[in-house]
Amino acid sequence: MTSTVRLTVVHNPKAGNGSALADLERWIASAGHVGDVIDADDASALADALRDPGDLLAVAGGDGSVRLLAQRLLAAGLQVPLAILPAGTANNIATSHGISRDYEGLVHGWSRGRRVPLDVGRVRAPWGESVWIEACGFGAIARTVGALTPVPSAPDGDTADELIRDLEVTRELLVDHPLHECRLSIDGEILTGEYCIVEVMNIPSIGANLTLAAGASAADGLFDVVVVDQEARVLLRDYLSARLDGDEAPDLDLPARRARRVEVSWDGSRIHVDDEIQPDEESAATGRYWGPDQPLTIEIEVMPAALTLLVPGD
Repeated sequence: MTSTVRLTVVHNPKAGNGSALADLERWIASAGHVGDVIDADDASALADALRDPGDLLAVAGGDGSVRLLAQRLLAAGLQVPLAILPAGTANNIATSHGISRDYEGLVHGWSRGRRVPLDVGRVRAPWGESVWIEACGFGAIARTVGALTPVPSAPDGDTADELIRDLEVTRELLVDHPLHECRLSIDGEILTGEYCIVEVMNIPSIGANLTLAAGASAADGLFDVVVVDQEARVLLRDYLSARLDGDEAPDLDLPARRARRVEVSWDGSRIHVDDEIQPDEESAATGRYWGPDQPLTIEIEVMPAALTLLVPGD
């Protein structure tokens, strides 16, 4: 990129550390960039900005904000690169690309940034189709996402306390989550078993910075498929306990299978698509999409290099 960047920044002030971006407009000006900062909740301003976002579209917020803006980019067919100012609780997407919380440094680094491909996942389910960036799956992780979705962020933006809370909820729900009899087709290879977690990962971490697939990359055109059976459940529980106790967490070393396309069939439960739970509560309660002798099947495929991410220079 040239030294002066024409940009649009979409800011979610409700993100976990959103208050740390109070000087964002000043940083943009001091870096020599030209552009606007708009509120993520201002639908009209966002629609106007997406008609001509400039050389760069940046999102100042958490992983959920990144996904929402990515969805808008894909829907509009825009080729403009995406940048991240990680202001959420976990910031898994930014962390997986080495993007820190040095917000002023990130803004100044955009003019020297490098463009990297960003794979996107697409899941097809009986209730519709969605795109995602982090991970998609069912089981104890999805249950945790559902439990934490209605919980507001801490008003003081203490993300460390929020991560501890999220880890505690994850461990609690992991221990008693039932095992689901499951059939997976991983690029045509069949895998069956009983699992309390099935995750298709695009990046290494999910949730409260849980590194389930250390080798995953969002730039290789492949997913990492991770399953957690009863034996692996014990390993994951010990990992969570060590982190909560402040000890050095043991390596999870969960086996991962690489794939471009995954089909998952099981006895039916809600799934998470990044931080969104599907289907809605009424459909889940009535068993609209699954029931006795009617397993739920979802299809997941990678969209290689569907977006471009700008990783700031030093």
